Amino acid sequence: DFDGVQMHNVTMTQPLQTTKQYMAPELLRDEVADKVESAVDMFSVGVVLAKLFENTEISEAIKSLISSLRSEDPAKRPTALEALHHEAFQVEPVKEASCAICLDIYPADEG
Repeated sequence: DFDGVQMHNVTMTQPLQTTKQYMAPELLRDEVADKVESAVDMFSVGVVLAKLFENTEISEAIKSLISSLRSEDPAKRPTALEALHHEAFQVEPVKEASCAICLDIYPADEG
């Protein structure tokens, strides 16, 4: 739920229903998760990013981001803000854009 539980300061009272591959390791180790921390959500973000880039050639920056998000140690995972400031998101402005529908290429400032 990407931080909805913690945002409302709710404790989990029902059994966990989830896809285990998206679960942070600390949740898999503990029998009961009383409170969901933001690091748990960031682990899931890392798994989603890894799935999005699966079978695709990716930069070292993206690999580094995914690796940090999927860290076994929750204290070593970046926060959402830290992840957004990661070098993987620091790119040059696009000078050319393309239209996927009409296949035209035009300067990006023409919108």
